[in-house]
Amino acid sequence: MNIRKTIIVCFVTLVMITGCDGYRDNTGNNNDTSDNDSMAVTSPLVDQDADGYLNDVDCNDNDPEMYPGAPEICGDGIDQNCDGSDLACPPAGGLIDTRAKKISPTEFTFEVDVFVVDGNSDPIHSLHDQSFTITDFTSPSGTHFSFSLEYSEPLQTPYQGGYSAVLLMDQSKSVTITDPQDLRINAAKIFFHSLGPNDNALLAAFASGGNIPYQFTSWGGFGKSNYDAVLDTLAANEGGGTPLYDAAITFIHKAESNAPNHNRAVILFTDGVDTASTRMVSDVVTEAEKSDVKVFTVGLSNGVNQAVLSQMSIPTGGSMMFASDASKLISLFGALGNLLEGDMAYYRTCWRLTSDKELFSFWLTTSVNITIPDGSSISVPIYIEID
Repeated sequence: MNIRKTIIVCFVTLVMITGCDGYRDNTGNNNDTSDNDSMAVTSPLVDQDADGYLNDVDCNDNDPEMYPGAPEICGDGIDQNCDGSDLACPPAGGLIDTRAKKISPTEFTFEVDVFVVDGNSDPIHSLHDQSFTITDFTSPSGTHFSFSLEYSEPLQTPYQGGYSAVLLMDQSKSVTITDPQDLRINAAKIFFHSLGPNDNALLAAFASGGNIPYQFTSWGGFGKSNYDAVLDTLAANEGGGTPLYDAAITFIHKAESNAPNHNRAVILFTDGVDTASTRMVSDVVTEAEKSDVKVFTVGLSNGVNQAVLSQMSIPTGGSMMFASDASKLISLFGALGNLLEGDMAYYRTCWRLTSDKELFSFWLTTSVNITIPDGSSISVPIYIEID
C-alpha cells in the first residue's frame, strides 16, 4: 500500500510540471491559452546604440550610423537610412585629352576626349551627337564664344597592362567642409579593393602643419596592402594647408624609384588650390614627363582650380576628373583601374568655336554637358589652350 501511494504521488508531480512552458492554467489543463506566453517573451524597447531611435524602428540598433533618416552613403552596400536599400551612386565623367587648332582669328576647332561612367563605375555606351553640348558664354573681357559639335565617336584607350599607382590624398582642413561624410575614404577603399593580380598601389597623404605624421606621409610600399584601417584614421585627421605641387613632385619621384611596374602613375586627390608649395604647376609636368609617370587628378568641390588640375594631368598622359559633390567620387574611383590599365571606353568629340573678336592666343575653361540614356546629365570641365 505504501509503495502504491509513492507511485501515485510521483506521477501527479510529473503531470504538474509537464507543459509547453511550465505554466498551469486555471482550468487544470496544461494547455496554456492565456496571454501570459506573449507577455513573457516580449522584448523591451531599447536604444542600444544611443542614436535616438528605439529598436522597433532602427534597422541596426548596434550601429549608431544606421537609423531612419540617417545620411546615406552611396554604393557601400549599407542601408544607413533604413529605407530598405542602399543609395545608388550618381554617374560621373572625366577628361582624357584635348587638342586645339586655329583656323582664323575668330574660328577654331578642338577635340575633347571624355569618359562617362554610371554609378557602378561601368562605362556608359549608346551616347550620340545629341548627347553632348557646350553652352555659349561671354568672357569677363567681353568676348562672346559660341560652340557647335561637329561629330562624336566612341573609342577605346590603348591597353597598358598592370600598373603601380600612388593614391595621394589631400588631408588639408578644407576637406572637412567639402567632404563632411568622408566619402573620399570609401572611394579610396574601392580603389584598393579593385586591384588586379598585376597591379600595385601605395597610399600617401599630404598637408602642411596638419594632423598626419609628416607633411608628405606614405604607408608601406607598393603592393596589395589592406589600407582600410589607415584610411579610417584619415577620416578624423584633416587639418593644415595644401602643398599640392610639392606633394605631387615628391611622390612622382617615389613612383619612379620604387614602382615595380613600368606603367606608373600618381593619382592626386585634392579639393582646392595650392597654398603651401615652393614649386609651380609647370614643375610638376616637367618632373612627371622626365620620370615617365602619369598624373591623374581628382578634384572635389567647385573651389577647385580646374585649369591647374588639367595642366597637371593631360600633358603627362593622365586624365582629369571632377566631382561637383563627394558622392560622385565613388563612381570615379571605381573607374580608375580601367583608366590606368587602359582599354577604357571613351568618346572623342570635335567642336567648332567662334568668337566675336579676333584672338591670336588664349585659353578658356568651360564644360562639356553630357545627357545620358536615363535622362540625367553630368558636366565634365575642360581646359583649352590655343596659340
